[in-house]
This record gives sequence, C-alpha cells and structure tokens, in this order.
Amino acid sequence: MSAAACRECRAPCGPHDRYCAACGVPLVQLRWKGEEGDWHEQSDRLAVRRGVRGARIYVQNQGPVPAGLVLLRDGLVDLPPWVLREQLQERAITIPPGGQEEIEVPFVARALERLFRATSHRAEPQGLQAEAVLRFHTTLCRRSDAGWTPKGLAITLQVAREPWFSPAGSSYRFLPLEALTSGEFVHELELYNEHAEPIEILGIEVLEGAELALPPASFATEPVRLRAEQLARLRSDGVPRVLKPGTHSPLRLQLQLKPDALPEGRAGWFSLLLECRYRHHRQARMHALIEGVVGRAPTLELLDEPSVEHPSLDQPESFPLRLRNPGDIPVRVTGIHVLRPDGQAPPADQPDWFRLHGLREGEVLDPGERRVLHYELRPDERPFDELDAEWCSRRVRLEHDGWGSASERVLEVEIGAQLGKVRVATGVYLGIDFGTSNSMVCLVRSDGQVQVALQLDADAQSREQLPSLMYYRGEPEHDPEGDPFLYGSEADAYAGVNPSNLVRSIKSVIAQHPDTRYHFLDEDSQGRVRRRTFQPQELLDLFITELRRRAERAVSNLSVRQLRSLQLDSGKVRFVQAIFSHPVEVSAEMKQALMQAAHAAGLYAELRSPQAFVTESCVDEATAAVLAYVYGRISGDVARDALHRDLERVLCFDVGGGTTDVAAVEIKDLARFLAGEVDCIEVTLEVTAGDALFGGDDLDELVAGWVLTSIQEQSLLQGAPIDKREIERAVGFRSFAEYYNGFKARRRQRRSRPSADEERSLEQARAIYNRAMEVLRKAEEAKCALSSTSSYELNFSGEGWPRRGRVKDLDNFKVDLQRQRLETAVREQARKQTALLERVRSNAGWDWPSVTTMLFTGQGTRVPAIREELLSYVDTQRGAGAQPLIVVQPDDGSGFDPKRCVAQGAAIWGTRQDARWIVVHNRMAELLTFNLQRPHGPFRFKTVPGLERGTPLPTEATLSFPGPRSSLELFKDRKLHVVFSFPAATEVVVRVEGPGQFTLRVGDAVMRGELVQ
Repeated sequence: MSAAACRECRAPCGPHDRYCAACGVPLVQLRWKGEEGDWHEQSDRLAVRRGVRGARIYVQNQGPVPAGLVLLRDGLVDLPPWVLREQLQERAITIPPGGQEEIEVPFVARALERLFRATSHRAEPQGLQAEAVLRFHTTLCRRSDAGWTPKGLAITLQVAREPWFSPAGSSYRFLPLEALTSGEFVHELELYNEHAEPIEILGIEVLEGAELALPPASFATEPVRLRAEQLARLRSDGVPRVLKPGTHSPLRLQLQLKPDALPEGRAGWFSLLLECRYRHHRQARMHALIEGVVGRAPTLELLDEPSVEHPSLDQPESFPLRLRNPGDIPVRVTGIHVLRPDGQAPPADQPDWFRLHGLREGEVLDPGERRVLHYELRPDERPFDELDAEWCSRRVRLEHDGWGSASERVLEVEIGAQLGKVRVATGVYLGIDFGTSNSMVCLVRSDGQVQVALQLDADAQSREQLPSLMYYRGEPEHDPEGDPFLYGSEADAYAGVNPSNLVRSIKSVIAQHPDTRYHFLDEDSQGRVRRRTFQPQELLDLFITELRRRAERAVSNLSVRQLRSLQLDSGKVRFVQAIFSHPVEVSAEMKQALMQAAHAAGLYAELRSPQAFVTESCVDEATAAVLAYVYGRISGDVARDALHRDLERVLCFDVGGGTTDVAAVEIKDLARFLAGEVDCIEVTLEVTAGDALFGGDDLDELVAGWVLTSIQEQSLLQGAPIDKREIERAVGFRSFAEYYNGFKARRRQRRSRPSADEERSLEQARAIYNRAMEVLRKAEEAKCALSSTSSYELNFSGEGWPRRGRVKDLDNFKVDLQRQRLETAVREQARKQTALLERVRSNAGWDWPSVTTMLFTGQGTRVPAIREELLSYVDTQRGAGAQPLIVVQPDDGSGFDPKRCVAQGAAIWGTRQDARWIVVHNRMAELLTFNLQRPHGPFRFKTVPGLERGTPLPTEATLSFPGPRSSLELFKDRKLHVVFSFPAATEVVVRVEGPGQFTLRVGDAVMRGELVQ
C-alpha cells in the first residue's frame, strides 16, 4: 500500500501508521449511514420504519490505513426483543482504505408491529423498548487526559413512530369561568413527525370527545356537559401543508365560553377530541383528547369580620373563625402563618398567647364547604416583650391555590385582644414543692413579712395542693397541638375510666427510671385508635409548665388586700424565677431534668449549668421545712408554748411519696431576735441524708400486697384462684408501658413462638394493670384511714381478675385491714430509718442531748407509728436529764402545716439574698460534712487524708497506687459514694468543690466523678 498524507497537516504517513507522526491526528476515519439519509462520523440514531424486516448499516473507511470494527456478543444481551439477536454474531470486520462494509440487523416483525401500535399517538414510547443500541469497538483513537485511547462507535436504532400530538391527552383539574368568558384561555399543542418520511396534512378539526367519569365527591352539584361548539375555536395558522421528518409545528386551540352557558351555581365539564387527518403511504388520523372542568374560581372566603377584637380577656378562651370555599372545585391550603404586627412570626423558643386550630397546611376545602377554625387566646403565655402591652394582636395569613394573582390567593385576618399589662413578678419569691404525690406553690415577700399559699386545684377539696397526677385524654380534635393531658384532681377522676393512661409518681420515675417510655392510646372522632409515646422528660416539662400557669392564674384570683400585702399592684404577673424543692439525695440526671423542665416552663432561662441551677434555685425538702418552721416560730403560729432559745438544733424527718429525707439545721439568736436585741436569725444547714428507696408509695405497695393476699385466699375458697403474682408485678410499675414490656417478654418465654394476636395481648395486659391500679388506689385510701381508725374495709368486684386454673364467676371480695398490722409493719420500717437520724446527727457533730427539736414533715409522717418509733429512739438517746424536746408533728395543734411547709420554706430560701431578718448558711457548701474513705482490708475503711469531715471546701488530696490503675472508688459511711474512671496512672489528685462535685486530675486531664445513689 502506497504512502498517504495526513488530512490535517498533509505530512506523509506510512501504510501501517494509526495516527500522524507530525500532528498526532488519527489517520483512521470511519463514517456510517443507513439505506437512506446522510453519512455520520459520530455515534447517532437511525430511524426504523414500520413494516421493514431489518436495517442495513453501511460503514465506510475514509482513512489512509485499514480500519477494524468489532461487534461483541456482550453488547447483544441488552437488545430489545424486536431485534433478532440470534442472527447477529460476534465478528471482526476489516475495512480497507476507501472501502465500505454492510452490516445487516434483522428484526422480529410481529414484535416491532406491536411496538408501533403501542407508541402511536403518544408523546413518548414506553420504556426502552423503542430503541436498540449496537456498540462496536474500533481501531480509531482519540486524545484524552489519559493519552490516546480507543474510540468506540454506538449506533442507535430508533423506532420511527407515527405522527403524534404533544400532549396527546390533557386533563384540566379546573378552568375558571372568569378566564373562559373573556376568551383569554388558549390550549397549545405541538404536532410532531418523527417518521423517516414527510407527511401531508389534510385537515384539522375539533370533535366531541368521550364521556368523562367525574368524581362526584369533588362537586357540590352535578356538572353540566359543555359542547364543542360552545367552547372551542381552532387556530391552525402556521401549520405547514407538509411536515418534514423530525420536525414539529405549533397548534393553538382557543377556549371561549358565553357568560350564560352555565346555570348559576353549577359547574361544567367538557371533552374535546382534536383530529388531524394526514397522508403518508396511506391516509391516516391522529388525535389529542382535551378534557376538564369549568366553574367558578375556588378561593378562601372569610364569613366573619376581617378584624376582630376581644376586650378584657383574663382567662384562656377559644373563638370560632369561619371559612368557606365559594368555588365549584376544591381549594388547597398551601400556607398558614401567624404573624405579629411587625410581620414577623412569634419567637419559637417562647410561649405565645395565640394558637390556631382546625386547619393544617395541605388540607383541602371542597366546593361550597364551610370550615370552622378555632383560635385560642392564652393570656398567661405571652412572649416577654409583650408583657407590658395592654393590647396585643396577631395576623393570620392563609395562602391557597385558588384562582387569581399571588396577592389574590391570600386571606388575612387581624385579631386583637386586650390582655392587660403583665408585670414580671419582683419583690416576691415563688416556692414550688414538686412532690411525688402532691405539689404546692407559695409566695413569700422578700422581707419575709407575708406568705401566701396559692390555690392550684380549684376543683378539689384541698384546693392548695395539686395531686402530682397527669391523665392522657388524647389529642383535642380542634387543637392537635394542644395539651393532651389533664392534671391534679381532674386527672384522678378520669383515672377510674382508664388507669393505664394515668401518669403517677413522675418525680420518682425521673429520679430512678429516666429511660421509661409511656405509651397511651385514644380514639379520634372516626373511631380510629391512635398511639402516642412520651418520654418522662416531656411529661415533666408539661407538669412544671402547668404549675407555673396555675400559679400565675392563682395570683390573679387573690384579693386586693392580699395583692397589696405582697406589694403587687396587679393580679397579672409572669414568673421567670422560682425556687424548687428536691430530695436530699438528688442525682445528676434529676438535676438536669429539673433544669430542663424549668426552661421549658420559661423559668431561669439564663442558668445553663445543672450545678448552678441547683445552687441558685433549689433547696432540699428537709431544709425547706425547717425554714418554714423558723418562720412559724417568729410569727407565733408554730409551737406557741415552746420555750424560745438562742440556740436550737433541729432534726427534720421528712417522709414524702417516694423518699425519706433527714436534715440537721442549727438556729441561732431566735430568742434575741424576738426580743429585739438582734436584727436577724442565723440558720445553718449542717448536714443532710436521705433514703431514695422508702416513702409513702412504698407503704401503699405494702398495703396493696396485703389486699391481694386476702383476695387470693378468698378466690381459692371459691375454686378459681386469681393470678396474684401478675397483679403484684403491675403494682410495682410506675407506668403501663414498663409493665407491658415485661408482660410481652414473659409471654414469649412461655411460648415457642410469639402470639400473633398482639391486640388481644395488649387488652389482657391493660386489664391486669387497671385492676392493679384499683388495688393500689384503695390501698392508699386504707393507709390514710388507718391513721385515725382501728380498722377499714375495702370492697372489690369479682369480675375482671386474671385467673389460674378453671375459670368461673367469682363473688365480690371484702378485705378487712387492721391498724395494728399496719403499725407493726410501719414500726419495722421506721426502725430502719433511725440509722439516718444517727448518721446526720453524727456528721453534724452534735451530741444527742444538744438536739432540741424534732420536726416531722411529709404526708408519710401522718402515720402515728412512724413518729412514735422515731421519738422513742430519740428520747432513749438523749437520756432522762436532757431538756424537754420540742416536737412538731402533723395534726398536733402546734400550728405547723406539713402540706405547706416545703413550698413555703423554698420561697423563704429564695429570700436569703434580699431578706434582712434571716441569714442562711449552707455548711454543706462550705465544709465537707462527711469522711471520704477507701477500703483498707476486709470490712475496714480508712479516711483519705485531706478529705476528712469538717475540711473547708474546696479541698483536694493526692492518692498514690502501687501500680497503674484506671478506676477509683471512694466510700461515705462505709457505702460506695463516688466512682472515677481515668487513664491508667499511679498517682491522681481528687478534688471536692462542693456537695456532689467531685473531680479527679491525672496530669492535665480532668474527669468528673460519678455519684452512686
């Protein structure tokens, strides 16, 4: 073969050169075409006409050297079924310079014909069946970033479809009558010819279309059929007589309707068929279907005044807001916004006094539908920057997808309310006794001269105490974001209906089982069962927020005289600070949870450290009770006949619902203050201790166990014993969710495979739990009654008890409980608590004769046997020669109120910074009140030097180990108290900064200690 020249630089090239040595341009050049059409040098498409049995592809080599072309079998796998793949073989083709080769691709005629029928009159073919891609490897090269690489060739066989309209089908959800009567609406189409040959347009006309099945739910009345001659006028200007292959032409269909074509209050519908007659090899037709609904424009219309004002609003109230869709088709709400007068949304991190219910974004109003919304006004939930405003307003902005411009698709309502000015409460301190069983709040003026217990539970006999109960009532229908819970006595009343939806002892759950999950069920208005899950923290947030709200409402209900005595010029106040009481032994998790709940309620937003929160805004319940005792002694309401002394040493014993707390508090200068010789009293908190595993709830469970034993014995006599063990399990759980998890686990262990009837299992567990809660409630009732009576009888129905063995009807049960039995058990428990008294007295550095006062608080100390057992122990320890002991206990006529004392004392604790009449010292924050110990042999402990009782805080001590260690345990009173984990070291420094604040330093690394409760 003779030498050739490069097409680019004309340099001579050898017969075997693949690319030019001078310029690098490839010398191999291939081009291809079908039986008709132009040559292509790149990958491209080849039209496949109807009725052909195959395609011929011609490949030509324009280069000066031979070219190679390879069709691989791997590329044949993905070919569609209308290509006869069996006759395409893997082969290599060599094309000499200037030569041409023919490649034949056979088709399956029937499969290709089905494809043509399926794609007729459609804008797009179905899937990838309408094209086949032939991929070749060639000896061509191309330059890339990676150097010279082989260049492939891909030829796509594209099915040439019949001419078609785009869109071939159009359905209008709605065409506004207003636009059609003006003649401004035009429907635009495109006429496409993707055939390999030109077509001749013979004519275009509008015909009546098919019947349209309309959804009756979307229309207020049956729509009217509109005829083609009433509606359509064709504009075919610009459509060519001959439409070339691969081209398209626009087509415009004007829709215009006479104003009286539709009766008043009726919608219309139409179905038009656009027909185009054309000639190809023969005369044919193609169609486009246009259908839709005509009616009055959908919109949102306000049936009330666009501006509403509510004067003198004091209590939360709900008001209706009526909307209507006057159109003939549905309208969708696309946006809901509640805005302040400045156009901004209320702060998301603060409560807001305006809430809108009954409509959500995305909801649809049907034609003519009226929707009643409700907006709720809550004067006690104003953002802080609106507290001084006499009038507040909100603008409700509703956006929809109805007809009109952007501004016309908006409905706005202005709502104003005279909420009155609210002042942030200053000069008074709010004390919150958040108890396991009951909660209470008190106000104390900063000078300590006035204290008021607020009425929280207006529906209960004991109006000042709010039972610490929550009942899940379900999501309010008109208020999906509203509070789904009832509180206090109202929750207690509903608990008889469904005890499994009652939340009790949330304080104990937070302290002991923070990972609990509460699952509640309720039904909506359609009877569908809904399930909601809450974490304990969410419930605590709601409860503390409710306490704050009720306290603010209670202030607004105080008399003018009380408001003046508290130096409040108005009953409308907002509390942003409060003093919380807490058990003596409080975990870090409980501190964090209480701080988070305070923040959720809008209290102490500036305190972000749990330790700072506890230091600034918390006091233990025993100390709070002693402060209330001091206040009562000064006012003369408590222990009027007791001798006033300049030094009182008080041991406070507090038995609450879930814990027992003991505090040693020293009171100085009480007599001299009352005599006017000094200006203030000194109160010093020496030491505290607590038992988180004993409280009033434990006594309830003890009595419940007796009740179940008696019922089981009676059921045995009747021949159908109840499943006492299962009910006892349920009694011990604080929530139904916890019990149900254990119930399911036990069921799975008994069976080889889990039960398929989940709903039945749920109902069985719920019935057992409800029965257990009934027993527990009546046990508490009996415990309280046996404090003043010698016996008490409980009655239970014989139905609904879980059984073992043969099932038969049971008679009703009667359980007689005797006070003597309760006293015996209570005395045994009380004797165990004397160790707490002994520990506190010893750590305070007091001898027993110097103890002057025993103060009993908490609902648990209403049980006489507890007090009697403890007083007997104290008297024995003090000896016969000691001065008379001042004993202050519930219902003894001393004037001391164990219900109010903790809340009152918490408020007094808040006054310690401002009040001049009292100075409060916290020895536990100033001195280490116990010895920190390390094990020193079996059952022996040795105090760590530098960490002895009485050492000023902060203090630290260096500890050395004989070998590397990564953990350290320190003990308090021979019980594990704090644990450290750290990188392996032979020497560490332990630092005590305050109560419960332990750190350990290894080099520059500092680790916090984990308290063990």
